[in-house]
Amino acid sequence: MSTQAYTVSVPPQKYMREADFFGISSGKTIDKFKATGLTPAKATTVNAPYVDEFQMVLECRVIHTHEIGLHTLFVGEILDVKVDEDILADNGLPDMIKLDPFLYAAESRTYHGVGHDIGKAYTHAKSF
Repeated sequence: MSTQAYTVSVPPQKYMREADFFGISSGKTIDKFKATGLTPAKATTVNAPYVDEFQMVLECRVIHTHEIGLHTLFVGEILDVKVDEDILADNGLPDMIKLDPFLYAAESRTYHGVGHDIGKAYTHAKSF
């Protein structure tokens, strides 16, 4: 809040346990990095840390906040994207299989892996 900045680190599936801990723990009461053994890194564009072990990071500045009950919703502008070279595809873009991200399904409180692609966007609807 004080720096009006944040990062979004995309964890690979092998760090699901640590990411789950980050999600259920408050940084006000515990050092999440120390507890999990992950490494804090200083962002280069904004004044906020990110997880060094995670291979894709978005650096954002806060443009709006909304109070929602006990939570604050942050709306931000992405100022920089960091992606490790070893997860890039031949076209220079992030390869979802190499990134190996996972998704959280709130209704079932479960995590799900991201698998192979199922189709090229903006092409299938053309049949209508």
